[in-house]
Amino acid sequence: LDWPKDILPGFVRRPGVTDWKVAFYDQNNVEEDEEDFGSLSFYDSYEAAKEDGMGEDAEASFWPDVTVNEGLRLDRCTRLFPQDQDTGGF
Repeated sequence: LDWPKDILPGFVRRPGVTDWKVAFYDQNNVEEDEEDFGSLSFYDSYEAAKEDGMGEDAEASFWPDVTVNEGLRLDRCTRLFPQDQDTGGF
């Protein structure tokens, strides 16, 4: 499936992904600032998050099952990021 570049010149898209990391704020690493949510930590798997003490916040369903996702052909999806279009909206 090819993207029709001639119809939308300059339009930036990104293909879908089959695996990703899940992020959690570590509430144990908070500074005095009341708006500080803690440090952001990324985990490759549910087991890694559980080992690091994020088990009560994490659910195994947050992480992808790569074998299932490859069958879904998520690479055919289109991910759009506003900053890629450089439209000056913000």
